[in-house]
Amino acid sequence: MIETVEALVRPDIAGMEPYTPIVPYEVLSAQLGIPPERIVKLDANENPYGPAPRVRAAIDSANLHIYPDPESRRLRDALAAFTGVPAAHIMAGAGADELIDLTLRALIAPGDVVINCPPTFGMYSFDGALNGARVVAVQRRADFALDLDGIEAAARAHSAKLLVLCAPNNPDGSLLPAGALDRLLRLPLVVMLDEAYVEFSGAASHIARVPETPNLVVLRTFSKWAALAGLRVGVRRVPPLADGAPVEDQAAVQCQRGRDSRRAGVAG
Repeated sequence: MIETVEALVRPDIAGMEPYTPIVPYEVLSAQLGIPPERIVKLDANENPYGPAPRVRAAIDSANLHIYPDPESRRLRDALAAFTGVPAAHIMAGAGADELIDLTLRALIAPGDVVINCPPTFGMYSFDGALNGARVVAVQRRADFALDLDGIEAAARAHSAKLLVLCAPNNPDGSLLPAGALDRLLRLPLVVMLDEAYVEFSGAASHIARVPETPNLVVLRTFSKWAALAGLRVGVRRVPPLADGAPVEDQAAVQCQRGRDSRRAGVAG
């Protein structure tokens, strides 16, 4: 009998730098001794207004004792109508966080290189390490602009498989300059573009490009604009494989969303 399981944990996992999550309202309230309604909390960019009334009604009418549709058909059809992207290119997930992880699982073998551009959302490097990737950081410039020359050099030097970008970037809100995405899509890798805040930017989303761009993955979320952070509803647009099946159908088929989350997404 072993005395501890620590020796059985993967060394790369045991040596990872922990991800620091946000502190929920109720925990923060207890720690500070202040009622939740008196706390103005800004650390997670949560929508302070809450979801629309019809979203709350959809949640209230959900049959929580019934297993959900594993393919999220109603939500994907509604999103196809909303975005103009065919449902075959759309995958629902438990917030963009899960979809970041699933994209890495589908693409990354241990030792493959992922390019990250900090300062940016911390889950990219965390999930990269969790999936056995070698994360190469190409630091942003002093004004938070991408170092496009540095990204291209790193991609070629390390034979990178995935480039992760956030636009608008978290934490500064910077957008991709004109022509930057086209330039980066010419690299021999997949570009995963996180558009969690695009609804607040006034800039156009790049999701419509997905069906015709084989190396572009676009992430969107209901957490910010639709105020559904507590339900974790994310959306990924991916190009199909050669046989017409989206990559998640072959690599992540067991991903299922809660029925209340999907109903809320459709209502939103």
